Parts: sequence; structure tokens; C-alpha cells
Amino acid sequence: MLSRTSLFFAASLLLVACGGDKKSTDTPTAAHIASDDEIDKDPIALASADAISATAIDAKSLFSNATFGAEATNVGEKLLPSDLRGVVVPARDIDRALVLTYSTSGANTVSILSGRFDRE
Repeated sequence: MLSRTSLFFAASLLLVACGGDKKSTDTPTAAHIASDDEIDKDPIALASADAISATAIDAKSLFSNATFGAEATNVGEKLLPSDLRGVVVPARDIDRALVLTYSTSGANTVSILSGRFDRE
């Protein structure tokens, strides 16, 4: 049976999203498109600023942990969409995860995953 922590981690892997820049100006300007290096350097910049909690996870350490690693790897692989199975391997490809919560019920959760992902 999966522990509560494992279920939370699994739900976090499932919900991956990006937020936009929330600058408000009177005149429209060209959108800044962040480079891959900018995103990798500061992935929290992708999130909107109204999160009520943020949790940073060293995914490499989690997946290699003797106690939780095997279960975290199994959960991560099961939550991948079928077209990504075999292409993205959580234990191999994900280095860091940032989990943001936007409501006290935990229902509005966003995860930003950093690692090595194939563009195709």
C-alpha cells in the first residue's frame, strides 16, 4: 500500500504546469521568452507568485534513497502518460522537483520538474 508521502509525490509528478509573467503594464510589450538556461537556472520563476507553500525536492537523492527510492521510482513511472513511458525515466531524467500548492486543501498543486528531457 502506498504511503501518504508517496501519493503526494505521485500526484505532484502528474501535475506539471508553467505559469506566466505577471507584469502589469499599460502598454503592450513583446513577451520575453526565457531561454533553456534561464529556466534551468531558476525554475521557480515559471510559477505564479500566489502559491501558499513551496517544496523543493532533490529528486536524484530521493530516487537513490535506500528507503524510499524504489517506491518513488515505481510511482513516478506509473504516473507517466503512456506515450512517455520508456522515453522519460524519472530516476534517470529528473534532477529536481518544485511542488507548489495554491490552496489549503492541496487540490491545486503544480510541479515543476528539472532534468534532462528529450525535445522530441
